[in-house]
Amino acid sequence: MSRSKLCRECGAPKRLIKEHRWMDDGTIVQSKNPDHRMVFMEIDNINGTFRGIEAIIGMSIERIIIEAKRRATFDFIDHMLPGPVKAVVRIAGVRLVVSNIRSLASVMGYGHVSLVDIHRVHGKGDYAILRIEEPYSLPLFSGDLAGTFNAIDRREVGVSYQEISPDMFDVTGHISKHPLELKERLQIRPYTHKAGDIELERCSACGGPQALSQYD
Repeated sequence: MSRSKLCRECGAPKRLIKEHRWMDDGTIVQSKNPDHRMVFMEIDNINGTFRGIEAIIGMSIERIIIEAKRRATFDFIDHMLPGPVKAVVRIAGVRLVVSNIRSLASVMGYGHVSLVDIHRVHGKGDYAILRIEEPYSLPLFSGDLAGTFNAIDRREVGVSYQEISPDMFDVTGHISKHPLELKERLQIRPYTHKAGDIELERCSACGGPQALSQYD
C-alpha cells in the first residue's frame, strides 16, 4: 500500500481527516461539500447484505451497486478538486487521475491500486486498466473508478473487471454510455443536517476522532 502522511499522535491518515467532518448528529460529511454524507463501514457486512439481497430476488444487483457508487464518487471528486485543477488534469493526461485514485484508495482502505495500461487519444477507444489487490468490494471500486473519471474527464465511463489471481483483479474503465433505464433512477437524496449532542473524543494533534487510532 502506498504510504500516506499519518498523524504523529493517533496514526490516522491526515488526508482522511482533512477531507471529512464528523458532525454532532453522528453523521460524517465531506469537508468541501457538507451536503455529501459519507459512511464508515465494516465492508464484510455490506458485502453480505448485497449477497443476501441477490439470494432473495434471484438476480445480480451489481449493475445497480456500480451505478449508485459512481454517482456518489462523482459528487465527492467533483467537489474535492477545483475546476482549474480538473482542467489541467484533462490536458496533462489520465495518469494524474490514476495517481489520485491510488492515493484515495490507500487512505480509504479500498486496497492496493497500480496502473497496468492506458490508451488515451480523446476518442471512443480510450481506456485505462488499474490493478487492485485485496479490493474492499469489486462493484463498489468499479463505481469509484467510473465516478472519478466522470468528474475529471467529463466523459461517461463503463467498467469491467477480470480476476488475475486470488484477491487480484484488473479493472478497466472505458468510454461508454450509461444504461438509459438507470439515468432517472437511483437519485441521491439530499442530506439535511440536524443538530445533535454527540461529542467525540478528538485527537489533540489532528482534530480527528480519537477512535480512528484503533484502525489500520
